[in-house]
Amino acid sequence: MVYCNLIERNGDEVFYAIGGTTNDLTGKLVINIKDKSYRLEKKPERSKVYDRHISSMVYREMSLLARGEIPQKLSYEI
Repeated sequence: MVYCNLIERNGDEVFYAIGGTTNDLTGKLVINIKDKSYRLEKKPERSKVYDRHISSMVYREMSLLARGEIPQKLSYEI
């Protein structure tokens, strides 16, 4: 499972708090809309998130992000 809450948007980058549970959104995910990439800037402290789940979640929402529609929350549930 992967859960994200929007922190902010700064130009072409969107910052999300990320975690493997809704109680542990202590990590930080940065999505670059312009070059369609992402990076996990900080891992969550008490839960595990897998890159393949993050990747699926991010690329599923990329067309929405490219249109300038920035969701408040993202999630990927198995």
